[in-house]
Amino acid sequence: MKTARARTARFGPYSLDLRSGELQKFGSKIKMGEQSFRILCLLLDANGEMVTREELRDQLWASDTFVDFDHGLNSAVQRLRDCLSDSAENPRWIATVPRRGYRFVGQVDWQEDNKVGPELAAQPQTPDSLRRAEPQFAVNEEAGEVSISRRPLADRTNGNGAKPLLSADEAALGPHLTLRASEIRTNGAARSRMAVALALLSLLALSALAYVGWRSLRGVSPTKQVMLAVLPFEDLSGIPGQDYFSDGLTEEIISQLGALSPEQLGVIARTTSMTYKHTSKSVQQIGQELGVDYVLESSVRRDGDQVRVTAQLIRTRDQVHIWAQSYDRNITGSIALQEEVARAVANQIEVKLSPAYANRSARSHSDPLANEDYLRGQYFVNQFTAQGYWKAIDYFHQAIDRDPQFAEAYSGLADTYRWLIITDTISPSEGGPRMNDAARQSVQLNNSLAESHTALAAALMTFYDWPKAESEYQRANALNPSYPGSHRLYAALLVSQKRHREALEEINQAMRLDPLSLPNNAEVVRTLYYARDYDGAIQQAQKALQLDPAYYRIHFWLDRVYAQKGMHQQAVEESERVLKGTPDSTLGLTELAYSLAAAGQTAGARTILRTLEERSRSSWVPAYNLAIIHVALKENDEAFRYLQKAYDEQDWALLVLAVEPRLDPLRGDPRFIELCRKLRFPV
Repeated sequence: MKTARARTARFGPYSLDLRSGELQKFGSKIKMGEQSFRILCLLLDANGEMVTREELRDQLWASDTFVDFDHGLNSAVQRLRDCLSDSAENPRWIATVPRRGYRFVGQVDWQEDNKVGPELAAQPQTPDSLRRAEPQFAVNEEAGEVSISRRPLADRTNGNGAKPLLSADEAALGPHLTLRASEIRTNGAARSRMAVALALLSLLALSALAYVGWRSLRGVSPTKQVMLAVLPFEDLSGIPGQDYFSDGLTEEIISQLGALSPEQLGVIARTTSMTYKHTSKSVQQIGQELGVDYVLESSVRRDGDQVRVTAQLIRTRDQVHIWAQSYDRNITGSIALQEEVARAVANQIEVKLSPAYANRSARSHSDPLANEDYLRGQYFVNQFTAQGYWKAIDYFHQAIDRDPQFAEAYSGLADTYRWLIITDTISPSEGGPRMNDAARQSVQLNNSLAESHTALAAALMTFYDWPKAESEYQRANALNPSYPGSHRLYAALLVSQKRHREALEEINQAMRLDPLSLPNNAEVVRTLYYARDYDGAIQQAQKALQLDPAYYRIHFWLDRVYAQKGMHQQAVEESERVLKGTPDSTLGLTELAYSLAAAGQTAGARTILRTLEERSRSSWVPAYNLAIIHVALKENDEAFRYLQKAYDEQDWALLVLAVEPRLDPLRGDPRFIELCRKLRFPV
């Protein structure tokens, strides 16, 4: 054992005296507890190999403390990381191997008594020399990935622990909001857009990738991932209402770059990149916030059927302009050309294409305007409003009318109907069949799109076909591990099956891919709520609200969390915020009625209940919502009557029947057990 033979272990600016247990940074002593010291010694002794959680337990805790082991280990590792100024999401020294253990990923110089390592003797380590040091390696064995950069591979969530299921740090959920995104990859799905956009963006993507290839010829291994952020395209056309076009180009270049070689090039996802639209921040500052090596700045100017795209690649650490190019094309450019050029250029620079990209067949659309309709549809979906969803549906239908083979338009259509259903805008009986048909048509037209399989998985969930739905999510993740939508929705399925640790891992992966996505942030709070980690949910919600204090779905989950913690006044206040964000909505009224009833304000709750029952006679009101209010009013028979009606109507809200804390008063009733059985839930 090296710790037994050596006197001192040096790594970076740190020096650990193995006999006295003293840790120093640049000669200054850092206070470290006994457990943290012992964990560090075990990790150092493993020489880069993984130390399992069980091995740490056996070394640090007696058998009679097993019940508290997970929480104790998470806390001890966190304290150690604090001493080393390290983090779970961007580990420089200690990386988590999900569900298994930890490893020390830094380079260690061992010194025996009165001996100094050759590297230290030749070059004393100072803050400046450390900044000039070679990049660090980090390994994620479970994902089969190796990353090298100035920001080592962010470790995935641990997946272990007593209640709460994961500590805030081990889940690496909260820190995502600081925009440290070194493991982020983007949606690599090969989705067609407007023909000219595809041709232009392909050339941009390939030019940027060519620079990455050039770097490989200069001695950087192609297996080492470079991180890139694509800033929103600046529209220089001066034509009102063209945001959909420039935003669509941004999304497409992200997809193109992410699809070509995801193991070598990681790209920040769309939602996060779009937050820098019209930003005044410097490239260097953006690079520091996102943890990227390069930024791609672009502009577009459209004049009738002619389009000019200008792009420049900038290195973030010194803001040096690496490459710039302008392209002038006609709007009828060829999709097949961009794929042919992509393969040729990749071959010339010896970059290995991803299997999904290399094996896909050339595609084109019979009508270039179909792509423009699709871009408009995506633009309105991303507004996340009922009005936007209806507009998106119109544009997706127009795209399909122009080109009946447009698989991506069918996928977008299915996703939009799903949003309308889960926001209680339309009933499952109205939206479910349309969502299902569109999703199946999308998969039939193109079986290689992650978006298509994700849409089908979501549709299968509404029919409670859990095995097939999970298979489709896994298929989507295999096709494109960098598509955040599949990870977010797969997390929802795992929650419904009481597989909370796996669910946290999936939603955490979605957050790494797109940390500023409001739906992703809301889903994190939702996942923690159903895992009954209420304190963790509150902590995450408070951080998410820094992105958008008015986003109602965060308040939606907060009111539920507060109600379960018995913080009834706070729950009522959060419910009122939901109702303010969705005026007179069935969703908001239901949440307020439950919060009032749980707080003992039954008169107010009954007033809202009567309003919803009256409304249900002329418009859609989910029976599940009425059941929830009756549970809070302790009227279980009425609650079961509405739950049965919800089952008959295939209410999407029943997806959480097995895990919803508000239904706990019903769980021992044979009627509840029978309902779980019919929905194929674990009882």
